[in-house]
Amino acid sequence: MSIKPPASKAKKPPKIASRPAPPADDVAPKTTFKVEKWTGKGEGKRIIIYAETGMGKTTLCSSAPKPVFVGLDEGGREIKNPLTGDDLDHIPLPEEFGYADIQGALRQYDIYEPFDTIVVDTITLLEHYATEHVLDRFPLKGGQRPASIESYGWKTGYRYLYDVMGNMLSVFDALIRRGKNVVLVAQGTHHKVTNPESDDFLRAGPRLYGGNPSVEALYCEWADHIVRIDYLNTVVKDKKIGGNTTRALYVQPEVWFRAKSKTITEPVISFESQADDSLWKFMFNGKEE
Repeated sequence: MSIKPPASKAKKPPKIASRPAPPADDVAPKTTFKVEKWTGKGEGKRIIIYAETGMGKTTLCSSAPKPVFVGLDEGGREIKNPLTGDDLDHIPLPEEFGYADIQGALRQYDIYEPFDTIVVDTITLLEHYATEHVLDRFPLKGGQRPASIESYGWKTGYRYLYDVMGNMLSVFDALIRRGKNVVLVAQGTHHKVTNPESDDFLRAGPRLYGGNPSVEALYCEWADHIVRIDYLNTVVKDKKIGGNTTRALYVQPEVWFRAKSKTITEPVISFESQADDSLWKFMFNGKEE
């Protein structure tokens, strides 16, 4: 007598239904697009100006086209427009303010209508307030406020900071699309640059976080123009520094400092006096008058 194997209890795989074609609305664009010349007509310019303290950053910005300041410190209260002698226009912030107040002031677009240029002085301080915003908004796993940006662990806090500072760029861009120039003032510093082909080196740039992810790189990539203020005739000989205090504006980069301009081809522009507005003539007229 033969023994038959037990009947299989495995179920047959279900039939796979054919996938219907996507509806036409999911394929065709919902907006009618067209080709236009890419001129940026009607938009403002993205500008970063950086230097060591006391080099004239705020004074230079005061001669920009119809400027108004969002001053995060008191640096501009004793400065007058060198071309007109007038006090500077600014947006007063609350006595105790934070990142949200700064963003709120910049989003109140109607108050900037009489002006052509919004100056944020400085983004070095803006990063400080952004850091405090991160610490307030993102508690640790136990619910407590972090003691510092390092408290989150490896790179996590700096990723939060990168995102918060990146969010502020969208606020600046909204002003630029409304035809306003945005000038971001920064203190200067030196960042270590990793060089895969040779020795690492130092490069001057805006004083923003330069690690990974780099807020400094993010802002420099965003800008149309990066202007460095420095002395013109500095000479180092026998480990001693000489020269004079004549200042200049550097708008084209060298290996050892950040600078760039999408429209100005001159590498160095005059800044010999407080009333020297050569930069703005080059930037907005295409030449020095």
